[in-house]
Amino acid sequence: MNNKKTLKNTVLAVIFFGAVWGLLEATMGYLLHWLPGMWSGLVMFPIGSALMYWAYQNTGRRSAILYVGLLAAAIKAINFAFPVHWEGLMRVYTPMISIILESLTVFAVSYLFEKKASPVNQTLIHLGAIVLAIVSWRTLFLANQAVQSAISGNLAAQLSSFEASARFVFVNGAYELLVFAIIYIIYRSIQALLAMRKEPLRTPNWLMYVLSPLTFVFAVLAVVIPNLL
Repeated sequence: MNNKKTLKNTVLAVIFFGAVWGLLEATMGYLLHWLPGMWSGLVMFPIGSALMYWAYQNTGRRSAILYVGLLAAAIKAINFAFPVHWEGLMRVYTPMISIILESLTVFAVSYLFEKKASPVNQTLIHLGAIVLAIVSWRTLFLANQAVQSAISGNLAAQLSSFEASARFVFVNGAYELLVFAIIYIIYRSIQALLAMRKEPLRTPNWLMYVLSPLTFVFAVLAVVIPNLL
């Protein structure tokens, strides 16, 4: 019974966090994709990473990181069910493959977050893990862009020169690190505030049964409705 309950809770958590990421990608991420300089990646990767890690914390299952990413990518892939031109196709494919690459890198560096150390050393380990994740997913993204360019014959802007590639990985990565830092500080501040409470914060058992399917429906609608207009 306990195993069934744990599995049920894991599924609900994966659906909730994956749907939240898919919903944000379909709304905020869609708007950011129209901005130059890969602004979407700068913002959405830190947000997606936080959602994946929170899913892991809530379930205790590291695999939840991958499942959340796959669900968010699947929600984005709904766009393929509607007719799109080549440029529109790339606006679906690129963030979808980015989500998958991001989930793989977060899954890999999540092992570093379990290292036991003093508060100062633990913060440094977390910082190193985040930097590693940023550089890794951006390097993998460039590799995907190289394959994509070879197939389509259109050279991706990030591959136009060594300077462009280095700027994409390190300069944009530095901005991304700043967004991570903001989220991390807010998260640790909330943790500290909750620790000061005399009674632990409890959520109703039924809440995820409502939020998970509801968020998933909103995420799907956020993808489908714009394609129907």
